[in-house]
Amino acid sequence: MRKRILCIGDSNTWGYDPRSYFGSQYPSEVRWTGLLERSGLQVINCGENGMTIPCETYFPLRERLSRSRLPADVVTVMLGTNDLLEGSEAEETTERMKRFLICVTSAAPAARALLIAPPILKRGTWVQSEKQIENSVKLAVLYRDLAAETGVSCRLRQESPDIQSGKARETGCRGCLAGSSRRCVQEQCQGFVDAYPLYY
Repeated sequence: MRKRILCIGDSNTWGYDPRSYFGSQYPSEVRWTGLLERSGLQVINCGENGMTIPCETYFPLRERLSRSRLPADVVTVMLGTNDLLEGSEAEETTERMKRFLICVTSAAPAARALLIAPPILKRGTWVQSEKQIENSVKLAVLYRDLAAETGVSCRLRQESPDIQSGKARETGCRGCLAGSSRRCVQEQCQGFVDAYPLYY
């Protein structure tokens, strides 16, 4: 039986292609979730463009959504980029993530949880502030500490993709993953899944 992985995230997970007028996805052979599928995993992509870390008001809705797509062997969460872009500090974002992780792990207690720190921001059309970049660097460290505190696994995205509007072949918007970054996330997830063989 194929391992089933539920991926919660923003446009970095959904695979938003900034070159498209109506906001379509990159093809599956380019998206990191698609690369996971090509490796033999069953992937449920729950990425949403512009998604921030849900607040407590939306936890019941998110929990029902997660439960409707369970069971899963692994649940990945990669959120926080849009929170930073909207002005949140890294510490505030981490606190929200902590509460959301409790929601996720309670909805899927049998699944292994993987927290992925988003790519470090780089100056461009959507990123005008050095403080946002500094917060994205800090967020990776805080997520690592949060994972240790909550007992979930963590993967860090230290490499920064090019986030330059007008260079759609690279990213062109907010925090969409460039080619090398997509491959890196896919490899990190694959390594995590492979480290925990499941027996049927």
